[in-house]
Amino acid sequence: MLLAAASACDLLPPRQGPSRLDYEVAFIDGGGRLRVEVTVIDGPRPAAWVGFGVSPLGAESVSRAIVNVSARAAGGAALPIRKVGEDAYRVDIGDGGGPWVLGYEAEIGSPPAAYYHRASNASPDHLMLVGVDIWARFYDFAAPVDAPPADRPLDDVESARVRFDLAGLPPGWTVVSAAPERALNEFELDEHPARSAFAIGPYRLFDIDRDLGLRAAVHSDWHLARDRIIGYSQQLARVQARQLGRPPGGPVLMIFTPFPGAVQPPDGARTAGMAWDRTLLLYGGLARAAPQNSARLNEMIAVFLGHELFHLYVPWGLPITRPLSWLSEGWAEHVGRSSAVAAGILSAGGAERSLRDAYERYRQMGGARAGSLQNASESGDELRELLYLRGELVFRILSLEWEAAGKPGTFDGILWSRLQTEYDGEHPLEPEAVSRVLSAMVNPLTVRRIVDGAAAITLPELALGRR
Repeated sequence: MLLAAASACDLLPPRQGPSRLDYEVAFIDGGGRLRVEVTVIDGPRPAAWVGFGVSPLGAESVSRAIVNVSARAAGGAALPIRKVGEDAYRVDIGDGGGPWVLGYEAEIGSPPAAYYHRASNASPDHLMLVGVDIWARFYDFAAPVDAPPADRPLDDVESARVRFDLAGLPPGWTVVSAAPERALNEFELDEHPARSAFAIGPYRLFDIDRDLGLRAAVHSDWHLARDRIIGYSQQLARVQARQLGRPPGGPVLMIFTPFPGAVQPPDGARTAGMAWDRTLLLYGGLARAAPQNSARLNEMIAVFLGHELFHLYVPWGLPITRPLSWLSEGWAEHVGRSSAVAAGILSAGGAERSLRDAYERYRQMGGARAGSLQNASESGDELRELLYLRGELVFRILSLEWEAAGKPGTFDGILWSRLQTEYDGEHPLEPEAVSRVLSAMVNPLTVRRIVDGAAAITLPELALGRR
């Protein structure tokens, strides 16, 4: 599907986007409504097509509306503008030189619980702008805006600035982002801002590891192991860097945000995360009656953080196609647990105990329903938890087989190194390449049986010892 989309784009005329976009963002009515003005410099002439996108992951649950769209010349004269499709407009600019300005308002609501981390959303205690759905895109022909919002390409931009005016928001609120900050609440980018994430709220910034370019922004209402998350993140990131090398790309920001009210856990603790370019969006919640610093809770947080940090390697450092979702999630769960052990946060006995618990959940959920890992990857949310569980159990078996063979290096380090040689820097990895690499590292029959195939996983082959 990704390759087909690229081929279709090749048939379109070449695009010449603006050389620069300057966004000014103000907040109306306490934060759920944004007023945005974009100054377009060296943009398309004599007409421009403007479109807004949505995340493909949240296309079924758009939580924002674009209203009151207008255009004017830099001197203030109104420019003709008309709607030409869903969240799409044509602006007649004329042949004259000079910049022009697009103005619009974005109404941001609270999406259903399943999509809270896949779209921009507003909560009473923070506002999350995850990039693709509120930033205008500019084109010099109509074809891109003829596509649905989820399929519109980003325009080429040499540089962009985003400045936030926080007047009217609660005191102590600030803007945090992995994008380079030029001044307070002002960010300078060498790409379209739709590739970035911005969180607005009562966040406090921490340096985690300057050598790795890793920072954290922690919301004032984050309570899960609050006194441990920075130290844990540092330890886990360093373990993974020693094993896999420095994560590809530039500086990283981990944003810790409490769950919106609709998804707070009724009991116990819950976590969720999503990698958005160089940002890790991390959500957590703790039921009122749950202990805040139990040993089990601290272990759960460590594995969660290790899992999310691994996503800086896969899929952001090593893009994959959807049939390889198991590689991203199962490997992340495996590395999250093993790096917590290597960091001394989780004991070997504790890791085995939690793996036995994972196997029992897998068995009780009817693990055979998942079929092969590729089948689970392509089946949608109904098999997602099984994808995590089977994926981690498979990586446990593969790593044990590697260790039993007495080969040099760690299984994870060698696999990461060999998969990088398969990546051409442009096209995401396909299942065939991964199967080929794994079959060269461990017994090909094992790969065919539990990776490519749907053979049942048994407790003895996980070598978890006795309870």
